[in-house]
Amino acid sequence: MVHFQFDRGVLCILQEGDTLEYPSYWIPERQLAEIDDDFSECSYWILQLGGKDWIPRDMLYRLAREIQQRFPQSGIDWDKTFYILDNVF
Repeated sequence: MVHFQFDRGVLCILQEGDTLEYPSYWIPERQLAEIDDDFSECSYWILQLGGKDWIPRDMLYRLAREIQQRFPQSGIDWDKTFYILDNVF
């Protein structure tokens, strides 16, 4: 099972057996509101993580909701982000 957890300003993505000290993937929390250069107005990190086969789609949607709550003024177009996530990956 894959899940995410925030710890000391870092988003940790954990697979079974991972620890917060050694996650499978980590992102500084302050970077979560970044917009993708290639897909303007889309969430950079949701699209990056969408290309990882081991990350379940439902976790990406939960993470997106968390980013929306933490960074409501990010300027990310979530409809466009989800469209690309659903139709490209």
